[in-house]
This record gives sequence, structure tokens and C-alpha cells, in this order.
Amino acid sequence: MFHRSPSGFMLDFPNGWTASVQFGPGNYCTNQNQDRNPFGESVQFIESNTAEIAAWPTESRGEGYSHLADWHKFEDGQDVKGWQNVNSVMEFLNMISQLESTD
Repeated sequence: MFHRSPSGFMLDFPNGWTASVQFGPGNYCTNQNQDRNPFGESVQFIESNTAEIAAWPTESRGEGYSHLADWHKFEDGQDVKGWQNVNSVMEFLNMISQLESTD
């Protein structure tokens, strides 16, 4: 399933994982210091050379920060990885899509 957010998108994979790709103001990306509010303005189009990525079990979406322990952890132990180019984002999405099922 595809989800649109004010600053990017999320993908729910059949294995029970959701991947997030965000590239708007405030995210760890080229647009980080852009001075517009993506939640208060109608955003029709946004582009960036880099994006912020993260992933979590789909069933935990909407549970607030209590489910952060379930998030995919990157090499440095962080839940979010910023400043990723298109190739890195594609590698991440492919990797998440191949994780063992959360069922």
C-alpha cells in the first residue's frame, strides 16, 4: 500500500514492514532548512536531492513513540538515516521489502 505524507511517502510491504521516505522541510535532507510549513501549506510539488529514511512494523503505525524499539535500526543504532541519495533509498526499500515477515 502507498501512503502520501506532507513531505514524502510511505510504503507498506507484504512482509509487514513499512518504509518511510521523507524529503521536506525539517527532515534530514536537502530541504531541511527550507522555511515553509509542510503541515500548514498546501504542498503540490516538492523535490530534493536527498531524503530521510526509516522503517517499522506496519501494525505499529499510529502508536506514537512507544513503538520506537520496534523500528529498523541502522548501523549506528539510529532509527532514522538522513541525507540519502536515490540509489541509497532504492537499496533501503529493497532491503526492507526482503526482511523476514513480522507475522
